[in-house]
Amino acid sequence: MSNQKKSTDFTDFSKKEQTQGSREKQKTQIIRQIKNYSVAIKKRCIKNKEIQDCITNKRQKKRTTKYTKSTKKRKGGNRRFRRFSQIFKEKS
Repeated sequence: MSNQKKSTDFTDFSKKEQTQGSREKQKTQIIRQIKNYSVAIKKRCIKNKEIQDCITNKRQKKRTTKYTKSTKKRKGGNRRFRRFSQIFKEKS
């Protein structure tokens, strides 16, 4: 009887492994779908395994981010312009 019990334990173990594998697959799918979301939202998505929540949160994220791409560009341009103006000042 004890031998049989052991064998069932082994099958349970393999089942556990399979479920873990599928969970990992699910995780990767979610990550693929939420690639360009903020880190906090990604973590929340992976925890909840629900992409819909993330999509609703993305709208909030857009509202709350400090620097969007355009502002970064603008800041970079500003810096570039300042550098040029300094060079012109030195020349004259």
